[in-house]
Amino acid sequence: MTENNDKLVIDFGQVEYSPAIIDYDFIKNRPRGGSSRIDFFSHGEISSSLEGITFDDKIFLKKDNIFFEKGIFLLDFQEILNKPEIFLDMVKNLKFERIYLENSLHYSIEHIAKKLDNVEVILMNFGCI
Repeated sequence: MTENNDKLVIDFGQVEYSPAIIDYDFIKNRPRGGSSRIDFFSHGEISSSLEGITFDDKIFLKKDNIFFEKGIFLLDFQEILNKPEIFLDMVKNLKFERIYLENSLHYSIEHIAKKLDNVEVILMNFGCI
């Protein structure tokens, strides 16, 4: 991981940061952390889009009015703490030089992101966190 001390604050509105990797609770199938804020301000777009869908360990979602114009990757950060290869392999396969990662208060995976070679990781806070 390339060190970057900048932390973006994602409050409300459309942004072009990509790829954006956001926490989502796959066990309870509901938004958590940043995805919760996005879901609230997009009037339930994330929840309604994923209702009734089963998925394994990651999902890419691109919808209008979900803050991120180019879409978001949803991963269960709690699961990433147990199986970091889900996140590490995904980022390596994407072959981006920079990623935007939610700075989760409860399930921080920043220490796992530090294992990425030649990838700049920019942390995102949602709201006034």
